[in-house]
Amino acid sequence: MKKVIISYLVGGFILVFTVAFSQGNSDCDFDNFMDGCIAANTGGHRLLKMNKISVPGGEDTFVELSIIMSGKTTYLLTACTEGPKMTVTLYDQKRKQIISSYNERKEKYYPSVEYKCKAAGRYYLKYEFEQGSAGCGIGIVGFKR
Repeated sequence: MKKVIISYLVGGFILVFTVAFSQGNSDCDFDNFMDGCIAANTGGHRLLKMNKISVPGGEDTFVELSIIMSGKTTYLLTACTEGPKMTVTLYDQKRKQIISSYNERKEKYYPSVEYKCKAAGRYYLKYEFEQGSAGCGIGIVGFKR
């Protein structure tokens, strides 16, 4: 039990540390579209986390954040932007892709995807913009039981 608590505390610290150093681009005006983005993309889910995402552009540029998810909970992952299309991809503890808001086969971007979590644990959210372009966006995580 002690190991589980320590693991969650370390995970929380990593999340806070990553968020603090990956989101502070002063060129992004998040206030312009934040309220509309939240209102349009909660879908009856409770707001759990909102991440301001800014990516400078270039090959292999993205923002990755860790998140602790609970089993038997449905999560709504939203990628909201006014610029180039942004993708949110969810990975499990072993970095295996679970779901993405971009369907490669159909070459289509979706504003949000829903995931029913079966096992509690640490997961990873990866935010990136189409074709490696620079961009600003908001990643929203909502949940319902």
